[in-house]
Amino acid sequence: MKTIPTPRPPADAESGLDDFDARYYSSNLGRFISADWSAIPEPVPYADFTDPQSLNLYTYVRNLPTVNVDPNGHDILYDSSLKNAADVKAVVSALLANPATSSQLSGYVGKDNPDLTIKSGDLNPNGPLVTHNDDGTTTTTRVDGNTSPDIQTATINGGPPETQLNSATITVDNGVSGIDKLAEVMSHESDHAKQARTDPAGYKNERAQNMKDFPNPQDHDKRSQEQRANAFAKAHAKDIAKQAKAIKKAQKKKDNQS
Repeated sequence: MKTIPTPRPPADAESGLDDFDARYYSSNLGRFISADWSAIPEPVPYADFTDPQSLNLYTYVRNLPTVNVDPNGHDILYDSSLKNAADVKAVVSALLANPATSSQLSGYVGKDNPDLTIKSGDLNPNGPLVTHNDDGTTTTTRVDGNTSPDIQTATINGGPPETQLNSATITVDNGVSGIDKLAEVMSHESDHAKQARTDPAGYKNERAQNMKDFPNPQDHDKRSQEQRANAFAKAHAKDIAKQAKAIKKAQKKKDNQS
């Protein structure tokens, strides 16, 4: 049985249907009556071809409303390249469900918000970078995730130039696996994603300054953006991992009952 998302949105005056921004929901039928859609043309929007539930464009959060949220009728995009997709999605669901972290990614949900795509990639083709320091110690640097926003400055309707975020991509290194590590990486990258969305000009300028001040890969963690993201991940990653494991357990139980 479907669960209607809460809080309940206002009903459309003409049709009496619940207005979820991206599409309409019928409380009488207990389902969306319009299919999900994507601003970017694709055969099956938001589909994960390893998950048959995602192929039904009339469902709500893959028929798992107890652990997933989609208040505006859209979901975050997952690229076909994404490895460990079930674990990543559980971590994203935990980030969105946790009051302390939900604002990091919630701004990418909804038809009027910028897109966020999560994918996998080879960020470290040669493995970790080891630097031998003057004091005889070594520093090992491995960038396990990267956030690359598409930031553009444009003049709208003859007004002053505005810097806007059109979309963002979080790339998780191919070598990262396991919910504990994914929770750490995604918590870190979600902090970048929030700054890119809420202050695109500031994100762009700070990133450029960071790269100027600390251009060497071994100085990655000296950059101000990385220090904030590291602090955020340190504060929340363990809780997110715990919630993500509970989400996966609930999903497994549901799958076994179906």
